[in-house]
Amino acid sequence: MLLVGLQGVGKTTVAMSVAEALGRKFVRISMGALGSTFELRGKSKAFADAEPGQIIKALIKTGVKNPLILLDEIEKAAVSKVYDPTLWPYFLEILDPTKMLFPSQYVDYPVDCLT
Repeated sequence: MLLVGLQGVGKTTVAMSVAEALGRKFVRISMGALGSTFELRGKSKAFADAEPGQIIKALIKTGVKNPLILLDEIEKAAVSKVYDPTLWPYFLEILDPTKMLFPSQYVDYPVDCLT
């Protein structure tokens, strides 16, 4: 689902209401603060500063495998000062409805978020 509108018109509230109607937990990820794909997908444990990405953190925060995740402020990720052109193909990979597994760099194993 894509919600488009001016700031302050209630897009987040609508997303929260949809989550409540579906009986799913809700979590919001602000994309405006992201500087690279590592923050979204996680950084491999091969690096000293490795940590899970925002998607895995959302699963941990909610305690369920299939929460309603709101990717908020996507347009701000495109105009950030540290724009990462690899971010957009990764968005497509995350949002592809034909894929059943989420590719996490930190976990280094596909995570089944649908069951």
